[in-house]
Amino acid sequence: KLNICYIFFSIFVYSILYYKNGLIVNGEFKEIDLLTAIYFSGTTWTTIGYGEIVAPSEIRLLTTIEAINSYFAMAKNKKKHDKRY
Repeated sequence: KLNICYIFFSIFVYSILYYKNGLIVNGEFKEIDLLTAIYFSGTTWTTIGYGEIVAPSEIRLLTTIEAINSYFAMAKNKKKHDKRY
């Protein structure tokens, strides 16, 4: 099963990167607080992406990498799960 610690660790690591770079909130670039960075990272990791916060063009690739990382993590978990049954 997917380790919950891995999920939180991954979200937190990406959050730090977003926190240090800043994000676009409601159309305006801002330095953000850590809680906002964690929220953005969580919605990116789960690929929900509500849209009120977006990455500036300089770090958009980072959000793509985070989303792909989450897909691989979930796919790996599903593969392990399928082998059990």
